[in-house]
Amino acid sequence: WDALSVGERMQKLDELVKQAKDADEASDSEKYRVAAAIFYARLRSTWERSVEELLFNKVVQRYDKAVKTMSLPGVAVDSDSITAIFHGMTRSSKIIEAHDHAVAANLPLPQLEEMKADLQALKDFAAAQKKKIKEADERHKHLKP
Repeated sequence: WDALSVGERMQKLDELVKQAKDADEASDSEKYRVAAAIFYARLRSTWERSVEELLFNKVVQRYDKAVKTMSLPGVAVDSDSITAIFHGMTRSSKIIEAHDHAVAANLPLPQLEEMKADLQALKDFAAAQKKKIKEADERHKHLKP
């Protein structure tokens, strides 16, 4: 998982949605719970990875000593991007088991349609951000050797 790009991760997340769907159709609540838990943990980590890969265009990456200044022309940070990441991270964090939730909250498992919508939000962000990277690269092409 750690070595996968955002695009590759989204494909794996699609597979987890399918597993949840299969479990739901089979009325296997335990398999559904497990699929949903894994889905949201991985969705959250993919939002994190998207900050490195899509927001900052791999200029800086965790545990990489190099700062790739030649990638700076493709950096595209705007309010829409920040808002999408904020909402995606907040939504995922509310669901994952890494956070201890109050008993009184009695949070239900996300429904299959919610999982699909949460994944679609990531896909929409990724597509929009890739377009912004291309546009930023074009605006800054005079900086490239």
